Amino acid sequence: PAITIKQLPAGLVPAGDLDAWKSKAAKLDAFYFREKKALNKTEAYLACDDRNLYIGYRCFVADLAAVSTNMDSHDSFSVFSKDSVEFFLDPGANGAYYQFAADAGGTRTDIGKGGNVAWNGDWTATPTLNPAKKSIDYEIVVPFATLAEASMGPRWLVNICRNDATTKEQVAITRTPIVGFKK
Repeated sequence: PAITIKQLPAGLVPAGDLDAWKSKAAKLDAFYFREKKALNKTEAYLACDDRNLYIGYRCFVADLAAVSTNMDSHDSFSVFSKDSVEFFLDPGANGAYYQFAADAGGTRTDIGKGGNVAWNGDWTATPTLNPAKKSIDYEIVVPFATLAEASMGPRWLVNICRNDATTKEQVAITRTPIVGFKK
């Protein structure tokens, strides 16, 4: 789907409370496992200011006590097998993308264009267990400078995804007949 990312009002900077800024962001709430609607609800919010892209996730879970909050080392691929979020950014809209993932324990993994696992982007991910909403909330900040390239333009290709450990679903905003976010 086409997404227009909204610019946050001056002075509003995401700082640990998704509810404080999500109403000013573009909302995505149709997530799919292959071509079917995801079993657990997920909401994603995208916004920006002049320096950063902000992505917020609210990942609903039936049992917060079952969510692993163990932190692994940076760039650990264990992030993909836990409750985690994942997103792909292609600022050149040319098929060369960056991959980012974060889990509920704060583990972050990033992969540069061309599958470069040695690339380490400048970005943050702050997960919070939200008992009131029965969700894992994430606030992610990606400085535009970490993605700057000559081909960067106003139209990007993105995929916003979630790895749901409870249902064993890899869900995304795009419908694909096979499991995999990069198709």
